Amino acid sequence: MHSQSVTKVKKAFLSGIWATLISIAIGFTFKIWLAGWVAKADLALFHTVVDIISLSMILMTGFRSSMVVTYSQTKNDIDIINIFRFTLIFVVLMTWGGVIPYIKHSLDIGVEYLQLVGIIFGLGLKLYFTNLVAMYRLYDITNRTTWLDPALNVALFLFAYYIAGFSALTALFYGLTISSLITALYMYISRRKEISTLPIKPVQLNSDMYGYVKKSFTATLEAGASILMIYIAVLLTIRYFSVDELGDFQVVVRPVFTYMTMLFVFPIYRFVLPELSVKVRNGEFSEIQLIRRWVFKLSFIVSGAFFLT
Repeated sequence: MHSQSVTKVKKAFLSGIWATLISIAIGFTFKIWLAGWVAKADLALFHTVVDIISLSMILMTGFRSSMVVTYSQTKNDIDIINIFRFTLIFVVLMTWGGVIPYIKHSLDIGVEYLQLVGIIFGLGLKLYFTNLVAMYRLYDITNRTTWLDPALNVALFLFAYYIAGFSALTALFYGLTISSLITALYMYISRRKEISTLPIKPVQLNSDMYGYVKKSFTATLEAGASILMIYIAVLLTIRYFSVDELGDFQVVVRPVFTYMTMLFVFPIYRFVLPELSVKVRNGEFSEIQLIRRWVFKLSFIVSGAFFLT
């Protein structure tokens, strides 16, 4: 019984690391290739716009863990999902109304409105289905989309640039938008095979749902604080450094922090914490100790590997 819990966490965690390694290999190779021939100013512009939009959606990061915990406790998925839907719609509308004018006018970045709206819509829809897949603990879908999304991004950029004839910067924006939409569609179809779509309806707010909202915002402050530090560096770089220096930061420095977070923090966030929440609810403390020992053992191995390299 104990070994089954640890085995499940190990399998999901290690599968997540392999999927993340594939994603990193695709993404980093793509960045290096682009850096060899695309203007540094265009790359800096693209990554900065995406970072600012991503920063505006940090609010949603806290919902993922809260959705997993609350669903494992209450099984009230319809109210959990509808609260998340309404919050996400509000955040997307606020992003359209606040972030787009900030990018266009305050920062004076020359990006078309259609490209900005498309990225916000695509990232928002992908975020919605990512959280739903996480709530139902559909780990196989999570791992597949980890490498599918960057692979689609590369393929669609190549199509937009070499076949459709767009400029490199425009192809980057359209590639990211359409790849996000296709990834969201894939998660929707895959999830529908397991769990049907729930209707939009008024939320029945009770003590459990109030607790869910409270946990969501608390988790947002915790998860958002670490992510915010990276994005603050981007915003400071915009204000005080040249476009070339911004390009160096976006292409070389920031990916290192991002990929390390993807490789060793996100698998814990995606796989270990949801399983622990279920064990806590069921009072299975002996299994929690086994999972804890395994995670500590892995952390020492990873820390040692980084120290030696």
